[in-house]
Amino acid sequence: MPRSSPANLTSTSTGQRGRKRRRPPPPSPVATDLGNHGLIMVLFETPSGFAIFYFDGISLYEPDAMENIWAHFVTEYRASHVIWRKDFQVFKDKSDAINYDTGLNNKLTKMLLKWHQPGQKLAIGKTQYKIVIEANLVNDCIIVTACNLYDSDCCLKNQFKSWCHASHFLQDVSSINSQDWDMLKLATALKMVCYPEDEILFGNPDEMFSTDELSKLVADAHKYEDSGIIKGAILRLYNLTVYLYNSKAKYQRRLASFVKEAKEAYEAEQVI
Repeated sequence: MPRSSPANLTSTSTGQRGRKRRRPPPPSPVATDLGNHGLIMVLFETPSGFAIFYFDGISLYEPDAMENIWAHFVTEYRASHVIWRKDFQVFKDKSDAINYDTGLNNKLTKMLLKWHQPGQKLAIGKTQYKIVIEANLVNDCIIVTACNLYDSDCCLKNQFKSWCHASHFLQDVSSINSQDWDMLKLATALKMVCYPEDEILFGNPDEMFSTDELSKLVADAHKYEDSGIIKGAILRLYNLTVYLYNSKAKYQRRLASFVKEAKEAYEAEQVI
C-alpha cells in the first residue's frame, strides 16, 4: 500500500460546515502507473487450493527490490505491511479449476472477479495459468459486470416509484413542481429539506437545481418539521439510492475498462 506521509507534512483543508479534513498526499508516479493505489493482485497456488492476496506493488520499484524483498517476509508483522490475504478457496481438483483446454471453472472465475479491480495487475506463478486467465477472464468480466449493471439499474427504477410517491411534499409545502425531475434530483431535494445540515453524498446541488429552486429548498426546510413527512424513511431511502447510484457508476467504469482490455487483446491477436 502507498506509504503514508508524516502527519506534520500533510496539509489540511476546510471541508463542508467548516470541518478540517486531512488532505491526502499526492500519489507517487509508480502508484499512478500501477493504478489501484499501487496494489497488485496475486493468485497464489497452495497444495489444497488457491489464495488471493493484495501486494504493495510500489515496493517492487524500490532500489534493489529483487535482492531485498525477502526482508519483508521475515516475520508476520513485517509481511502485514506489504501483503494482505483477501480470499482462499479449497479446490479438490485444481486441474479442473484452471486448465489450458477447458479454461477456468465457475468457482475460480467468481473468486477472481470478486477481488480484481479494473486495470489492476495480476501476478501469477505459472506461465500456463497466465495464458488461460488472459484468454478466459476478460469475457467473463464483461458478462458479469454487465449483469451487475443491469441489476443496479433495475433497482434504481424501483426506487423511483417511492420517490415519486413522496414528491407531493415538495408541491404541498414549497409549491415546487417536481414532475419532470429525475430521481437523483428528487432524492436530493427531499434529503435537503429533511436534513438541511447533512452532507449531500452524491452529486452537486448547485448543478442540479436552479438558483430559485435551491434558495426555496433552503428557506423552506423548517416547514417540513410539521408536514407529516417521515424523515427516517427519507433518510433510509436516500442512503439506498446513493448506494445504487455509486454501484451503477462503478459497474459502468468497470465495463468500459473490461471492454477496452478485450478490444486491445483482440487487436494484439490480429497483429500476431
